[in-house]
Amino acid sequence: MIMKKHLFFLALLSSTIHASFISSGSGVGSSPTIGGPVIGGDQYSVLFVNPDETLAQDNPGFTYDPATGMLISGDLTLSNLNTGVCHVDSGGLLSSSLIINADVDAAAAIAGTKISPNFGSQNVTTTGSGTFNGLTASNLGAGIAHISSGGVFSSSAVNLTSEVTGTLPFGNGGTGTTSIVSGLVRSNGTALSGGATVALGSEVSGTLPVGNGGTGVTSLSDILGTANQVSVSGGTARVIGGNVTLSLPQDIATTSDVTFDEIIGTTRVATPNIEATTSAGLLFEANSGTDIATFGAGGGSQAVFEGALESKTSLILEDPGAGTNNITLRAPTLAGNSVYDLPTAVPTLGGQTLSSTTAGVMSWSGPPSSSNQITNVSLNATVASNALTIALKNSANSDCSTSSPCYIGFGDSSLTNGQYNQRSITSSLSLTISSGSTLGHDNGYTQYIYIYAIDSGSGVVLGAVTSPQFGPSGWASTTAEGGAGGADSRTTMYSVAAQTTKPYQLIGRITISETTAGTWATAPTELKLLPVFIDPSPIMVSAIVANNGSTCAITNEIGPVNAVDWLTSCVRSSGTCTCSINSNIFSAAPNCTAVNSAGSGNDNMVKIESAPTTTTVVFSGTVANTGVSANATATLQCHGLR
Repeated sequence: MIMKKHLFFLALLSSTIHASFISSGSGVGSSPTIGGPVIGGDQYSVLFVNPDETLAQDNPGFTYDPATGMLISGDLTLSNLNTGVCHVDSGGLLSSSLIINADVDAAAAIAGTKISPNFGSQNVTTTGSGTFNGLTASNLGAGIAHISSGGVFSSSAVNLTSEVTGTLPFGNGGTGTTSIVSGLVRSNGTALSGGATVALGSEVSGTLPVGNGGTGVTSLSDILGTANQVSVSGGTARVIGGNVTLSLPQDIATTSDVTFDEIIGTTRVATPNIEATTSAGLLFEANSGTDIATFGAGGGSQAVFEGALESKTSLILEDPGAGTNNITLRAPTLAGNSVYDLPTAVPTLGGQTLSSTTAGVMSWSGPPSSSNQITNVSLNATVASNALTIALKNSANSDCSTSSPCYIGFGDSSLTNGQYNQRSITSSLSLTISSGSTLGHDNGYTQYIYIYAIDSGSGVVLGAVTSPQFGPSGWASTTAEGGAGGADSRTTMYSVAAQTTKPYQLIGRITISETTAGTWATAPTELKLLPVFIDPSPIMVSAIVANNGSTCAITNEIGPVNAVDWLTSCVRSSGTCTCSINSNIFSAAPNCTAVNSAGSGNDNMVKIESAPTTTTVVFSGTVANTGVSANATATLQCHGLR
């Protein structure tokens, strides 16, 4: 059946254009040929033309609704549309986007719940009213919100001049009035009013207490004096309460004798509490009652006691507190007034005493001094780690200190100046003889060490020496002990640091014996302070030296206990014997002689060839024959200072 009416519809499906027409007539089951056969369908079927120009039924795609004249489709996918809503322009072209301003009709009413979270920075204008559950305006600060004539909010404190009207009632904390007369303020219960004065009779009642600045009483009394004690003058004095009478324990009239049990000052003041107009001091009457002794600082006020002070001659000072004990200062019978000016400060060192000039000016000074003074001094010597430590101590065997200084006298630093200096030692002072330092001692012998104090010019140091050659005092140069076991000379004085021509003073002597010299393991057997005996007399040593033809042999050495081996060797050369003397024997060159012991004639060794030294002596035969014959012997004798 041929369709009576044809409608062509162009659709874009998957980028392929199809041509379709709608048959509005009958003829179901017929097979019209329009570019090809179309089979099936009904009067509302939609046909489309394939690319090969054949017709095909679009089923179940589009159907035609004759009532509306519109095509009805099932699911339809348009490839040119995206997420959002569809828009149709005036030409019927479809497009898609999110809702834009043009999609909303001006008459549309949008519920507030549809707007979230805010309008951003744009202005919001409404002619309606709004209800807010809390409103925050970011441009407002603390204070009261104000609204301008244009409806703009602002905030600030309330301006009482321009933003407040009326009068704050009394019941709301105000005054209830706009003005108050200067003076006192009154209240009638509803408002305040002013007035210049208060009527004491009608507006004040009761008595102002003392705690509130009042007197607590309604009447005043008088202050009264006492004859010969306290006088009241210059008008009538009034006091609160009953009459007050002033008095003292005794009369103090100019004709009265006044007795005080104690005069106690709790605070030291520049001007004494008891003073006179004469020269400064504290005055005491003597037994005669005519002369006085004065103690004070001079040039100022004084205290004069004319009454009895322990028979008018004594000052009694009680101890603090109850005063059960006391010290009595008593003046002797005086031939005239005596004035003593006390020092202006306390002593600078312990042990200082008050001394006075003939004018009575007193000062603090140390103990009496002399060029060989040794006061508050003791010695201490200990051994540890094979070293010997010698320390200067005070009389309590403690370190010297400012509270207990040690005093030593020295000659002047100049050898041509006959004066002396007194030095005070106020800190610890010691000298250590290091392990390995022998001080010239021999193994196993009991020997002395003499201890000296040396005035270095910047302080006192200690010195130690074995030889007594330095005597009790003088000037000497010392060698630094060194601390490394090298202080081995018998005749050298050692100190911590080397000193050059410094005055020294002998302060004591140590007696000590060590199994191995320089290994200080045994404590001294004696520590003796001055006076100590120093034997400056010479010692005598002797030995027999025999010439055996090729060498000089030593036999029968005789000398002090620690000088038995006083010759260390003798060597024969060119007819002479050269003998070496132990360096620890003599402090100065000795005198030596050679005496015939054996042999005959001119072969005897009897001549000293050259002046001996502390370490060498050379001798041979007679003057006529200097050669030493074989088997000749001689007794060699030397004497000198140890």
